[in-house]
Amino acid sequence: MKLNNSTIMTKRIAIFALMLMAAIGMQAQSLLGTWKTTVDEEGQKKDYYLTFAQGTLNVKVLSPITDPEMGTIVVSAQMPYDYTRSGDLLVMKPKADELKMGIEKMEFTDKVNVALNQNPELKKTVEDEMAKAVMKGLEAFKDQFRIELSVFATMTIRKLTATELVLVDNEGTTTFVRVE
Repeated sequence: MKLNNSTIMTKRIAIFALMLMAAIGMQAQSLLGTWKTTVDEEGQKKDYYLTFAQGTLNVKVLSPITDPEMGTIVVSAQMPYDYTRSGDLLVMKPKADELKMGIEKMEFTDKVNVALNQNPELKKTVEDEMAKAVMKGLEAFKDQFRIELSVFATMTIRKLTATELVLVDNEGTTTFVRVE
């Protein structure tokens, strides 16, 4: 039986379509990328970011500190991990000695901004002094952050799609959405 050009082209298109669907299906199951969840801890909302690369994971926590008269300072804590995935089991080994903490951003109230913008030298001094005070405070809680971030040790992947990651551990279930 001899195949004509039309039949060959149809088969090629069908094979290409199947390969494309398989590739899309594999992408939907990939952990690689950045995932985010917001957790309310005793009335304080913290954003958790999980950034998966091949065999490595970076966990970043953003936590706002708000003073109604001054504004908000968002502090961050980041810790890298090595991870392995076996089926639905995700095992993460923290690199606690590589914990980094810092200030993500400072946002002053309108009233404070007006005063600071009138005197750029004062603004720089206030920002520097606030940064020193916050970093000193963060240093005091460094061990607590290490413990908090080390909680991510072994988790089960309950659901993984192109846009949603649901992880379960002995603390409960956490749902993340893909942001990158």
